[in-house]
Amino acid sequence: MLDERKTKTNIKRLLLEQGKPCHFCGRSFDGRKGIPLHRLDENRGYSEGNCVLAHQECHQKHHAEQGRKGPIKSERADAGGVLTKHRKRYEGSFLYWWDITPVLADVLDQYEAVEFLCDDTKASCLVPVQVLKPLLTKDSQTSRGAGNWGIKMRKDREGELAIEAAKARGEWAYLPVVWIQEDAEG
Repeated sequence: MLDERKTKTNIKRLLLEQGKPCHFCGRSFDGRKGIPLHRLDENRGYSEGNCVLAHQECHQKHHAEQGRKGPIKSERADAGGVLTKHRKRYEGSFLYWWDITPVLADVLDQYEAVEFLCDDTKASCLVPVQVLKPLLTKDSQTSRGAGNWGIKMRKDREGELAIEAAKARGEWAYLPVVWIQEDAEG
């Protein structure tokens, strides 16, 4: 995960130094913060040839037009008001990491629960919005991106979701969860 973050930071720095404008609207950037790095081919990793810069609004508009604005709504027939957050596995002190953006936090009340899904194993847990939302405090917002909240499955506490502390020495919040493994037949 740290390697991926370093790679993304280096690519973003290089593209900014080259004076690359927003891929979607062609306008330049006012500053250097809060600029999303967009992968042209989502099936490939972060590399200089596969990444472009975008304004936050342009990036969100692109994904909305592609039918992927923010998190993907569950396709399960019984999901109802469930919002699904997908994540791949990382190696390190945590196994999975989901971000909750301020934009998503503002619309969470439209859902009954958030499903945290591990894409590789298809294990998932459901967290009612009324349980999750009080944990998303100003004090637990990180400085990453636009002030996201980091939700992690730590290697040493797999039976809980960990809400990352905003500061390096801050207190993490832990939420006990039950992971449900999808049957092989679906």
